Amino acid sequence: MEIYYENLDELLKWDGLKVGFVASSKGMSINLVNHALYKNALNLVKLYDDFDLCEFNVVIISNDIDEIYLKKVWNKFDKYLQNGGILVNFASNHFDLIPGAKPYIQSPYSIKDRFIKESDFEIFKGVSEYDMNYRRGVKGFFNRGYIIPPLGSFCVLKDCYDECICYIDTKSSNGVIINTAGSCLLSYGIFENTTSRRMGINFLKFLQKIVSLDKNDIKYPEFEVAKYKELDNSENVHLKRLSDIKKNKSLKNAIITGGSNYHLNFFKNKNAKYENFFDKVIYQFDLENEDISKFDYLVIASRCSDEILSKSKEKLNEFTKNGGYIVSLGDSHSSYLPNIKWNDYPVNFWWWIMPGANMSLFPYENHELFKTLDLSDCKWHYHGGYIAPKGSEKILINEIGESIIYKYKNHYITSLDPDYHFGQGFMPKTELFFDRFIEWIEKDISKK
Repeated sequence: MEIYYENLDELLKWDGLKVGFVASSKGMSINLVNHALYKNALNLVKLYDDFDLCEFNVVIISNDIDEIYLKKVWNKFDKYLQNGGILVNFASNHFDLIPGAKPYIQSPYSIKDRFIKESDFEIFKGVSEYDMNYRRGVKGFFNRGYIIPPLGSFCVLKDCYDECICYIDTKSSNGVIINTAGSCLLSYGIFENTTSRRMGINFLKFLQKIVSLDKNDIKYPEFEVAKYKELDNSENVHLKRLSDIKKNKSLKNAIITGGSNYHLNFFKNKNAKYENFFDKVIYQFDLENEDISKFDYLVIASRCSDEILSKSKEKLNEFTKNGGYIVSLGDSHSSYLPNIKWNDYPVNFWWWIMPGANMSLFPYENHELFKTLDLSDCKWHYHGGYIAPKGSEKILINEIGESIIYKYKNHYITSLDPDYHFGQGFMPKTELFFDRFIEWIEKDISKK
């Protein structure tokens, strides 16, 4: 396991490697392309801008990319593959865009019972099985599902149930496709000093090697996929719903959402639990032209684009002035909602693994929401707090009185992101929170 890199300074120049890293979100993508290990190889390509891929010898699709918008511009990626390019996909392939590939499948097994097996393949050389599966003692950050590899491809990483996590395909297109089950081989290891940091360096070394090869010379017979594995559709407790949500049929609702994997899988996970809960699903780019006056309330999903939604600021303000209600989930620095005052904090993902630890969240004056919602189901983590405007109804506060949930006029605001975690397929209590929170909101609206 003792592995180190000779002449690391020279290696990190990444001579001969020019990678286009295509992303729609800003934060993590910018951090990644500017990271000391990768900055000489990665070039940020903004999905929503006009772009040309021909200058790159490798193109990477980020794992949280807006797949709805990606579908609209897929002809650029198709052309890149037709010209023999190397395409790496970290996204869920929700719309079957990747040649030869099937969409990401959430594992039916619990994170506790499932693990990624150590691999001898060069990308994962020197990465311990523990570090592949755990980050600071918490399991499941790297991967929570699998993909079905095409015949003749090379499956180079598997889970303990022999399902494929990463494969290399030289047969389904004119180019080379490296596809993962939603796992970013570059970002996973950069958060701490473990053997998982080797993964990103190894991956770029592998790309640096194959850019100069004829694709027919990229062969790994010991990893070759000779047959398909039948999908086990037997019921598993992990995929069962933890609660049922009761919709008030007298209210019309819609959700404004994006096209990232967690947005799309929110409607797909747990046997499509929320697929029909909303009367309309509005893609964030379509909001400008959507008639929202027919709805009683709108839910704005976590991690939508502030920049895109800001174009509809007046429309949203008019909606609430005319009696409509807005529910905003997740941290919002928005300029499209009134009187938002947000304080951003480093996120403590790990508090709950410490014996006797507790998250300092408190119902404000025994708020009625907590007659049906258990306080413990609000405690996973949060990314910051709000200074509730004067006249607000505080609902859940932290240790210094910042609001984690509050109501201001016709707005229900929370920094909690249950929809994101349900879409990602982990943090079970977020399902319970979402159901009870929305039910209470519908009850509160119906009082008016």
